[in-house]
Amino acid sequence: ISGISVGSIHNLALNNSGSSSYIDTSSNLSTNLVAGAHYTLQLWSGARTTHNTFAVFIDFNGDGDFYDADESVIQFPEVNYAFYPMNYTFQVPATVGNLVSRMRVVEVYDTTAQLILQPCGNYQYGQTQDFKIVISTTPTYTICSTDTVSNCNGTITDGSGPSANYSTN
Repeated sequence: ISGISVGSIHNLALNNSGSSSYIDTSSNLSTNLVAGAHYTLQLWSGARTTHNTFAVFIDFNGDGDFYDADESVIQFPEVNYAFYPMNYTFQVPATVGNLVSRMRVVEVYDTTAQLILQPCGNYQYGQTQDFKIVISTTPTYTICSTDTVSNCNGTITDGSGPSANYSTN
C-alpha cells in the first residue's frame, strides 16, 4: 500500500512495498467521521503495476471484527496501475452511533482475476493497515475558542470536508 487518504488520515508512504505485511497505525493515525455523511477515500497501490486488489473494511458496530453487513465498504478487484490514486466515495450508515473503531485497508498482489478479499487472511504478497476511526452522530462545532465576549474565533466542521473559520468582534 503506497498511500491512503480519507478525512484527516493522509498516509502517503510511497513505495513501502518492502515493509511489514501488517501495520497497525491506529495509535497515531485517525480521523473523525459523522454518521450519514459521505466521504471520498483515495488509495495508492504498491510497487506492482498489475494484479493489485484492494479492500477497505470499517467496523461500524464496534464488535471487533469486519464481518458484519455493510462493513466491507470497498472492493477494488484487479487494479492495473501503481502510484496513481483511486477514488471511492462511501457513506457511513446513518444508524451508527457514537463509536471509536477501526478501518482496515488490505492490498494483495494476485494474478487470479476478480479476487474478493477478506478482512483477515494470509496472502503471499500484500499488506494490511489498520487506522483509528471516531464516528459521531452529529457534526462538531466549536462555537468560541476564546473566553471573551467581544472577540470570538472558532471553526465549524461536519467532518465531511473542509471546515469554515469564523470571527466576531
